[in-house]
Amino acid sequence: SLPHSSSAIRGMGTPVSAASAQPGDVMWWPGHVAIYAGGGMMVSAESESVGVQYMPVRSGAVYLRIAA
Repeated sequence: SLPHSSSAIRGMGTPVSAASAQPGDVMWWPGHVAIYAGGGMMVSAESESVGVQYMPVRSGAVYLRIAA
């Protein structure tokens, strides 16, 4: 199980390069996380008004591998 806060999630994962990212890896920015979907795409809950979006990855993310 993952914690709720993005900073706590950041502390749980092992950083991987964008080139090594696999679908299901967590993408982290200060205050936000998304899930890498593969092929340069991500799934992100943008806001309550916009909802969950399947979209191209945004720059600046730290890619994290979370072990089960």
